[in-house]
Amino acid sequence: MGDILNAMDRKRLKRLLRRRDSQEYFNGAGWTTNPAEAKTFEDVIEIAETCSRHGLMDVEVALHVEHCEVFSTPLR
Repeated sequence: MGDILNAMDRKRLKRLLRRRDSQEYFNGAGWTTNPAEAKTFEDVIEIAETCSRHGLMDVEVALHVEHCEVFSTPLR
């Protein structure tokens, strides 16, 4: 039962990359103001690889749960 609940929580929890200066979200190819259009990341490893690959600077990880931001932290 715990594994099922954890899987449900992971589906609701979204890890997004956000520009610190403009508050725009990374969508995989550019930036959007709509968090629903943002790319969702599985884990911090994927986030770090994406930042490196795209040369993203001055970004933060924003955690969203069902359309509500609950946490953000600067990366670079």
